[in-house]
Amino acid sequence: MHRLPIFLATLGLLLTAALAQKATADQSPWDSSIDAATKARFIPVELWTGAEWDGKKELKMSNAETRFGDRLNKDIKGPMEWKHPMTGATLVVYERTNQERDGVKSQLFAMNEEKTGLGRVYDSRTEFGVRTFSGGLKFPLGYWKQGETKQLVETRYEGSRVDSRIESITIKQLDFAYQGTPHCLEFEWIYQESRRAKIIDHQTYTYCPNKGMVKQFKH
Repeated sequence: MHRLPIFLATLGLLLTAALAQKATADQSPWDSSIDAATKARFIPVELWTGAEWDGKKELKMSNAETRFGDRLNKDIKGPMEWKHPMTGATLVVYERTNQERDGVKSQLFAMNEEKTGLGRVYDSRTEFGVRTFSGGLKFPLGYWKQGETKQLVETRYEGSRVDSRIESITIKQLDFAYQGTPHCLEFEWIYQESRRAKIIDHQTYTYCPNKGMVKQFKH
């Protein structure tokens, strides 16, 4: 007569264990990317590349080979070493190519010295030719907070001409679901002249885990 309560108790323990195992299996490294105390999110390089992230809060140029875009016409490969033709520095970079209708856009990205983001160091496209850069900020890395803005002065080399531009990033949505994918990031990027407040380019980007860039809006 005491078998039923024992059976129900055992069944309850088994169900609890099964639910715990399922919850553990469903957990993602991205679930712990936000610091509960500071409300800052750690943004790894893997959010930009679309590669798998192990959850370790360290910035590293891990292997990546990602194809993305509405027409799957963009890809990221790397990392690889590249010597900057103007500064002479040997950098670890990713190559990003975009098969556009009027030709191929090829870019190289490296982590900036401040470790606040990835910046362009090389750009080749039909309408502008070849340009190189240093000190840029095109994608946020490390710890950022909701609404936070950071900016850097980028040095731009075009032939014998050396100029500077200001790149700034503002976090619009630090951690949100986009089209069913959790832990996405939306930020605003502004590119302007350093001598006056003229805006050259203004974009809003959305990136999602294991996908890379999923949306781009030009203002």
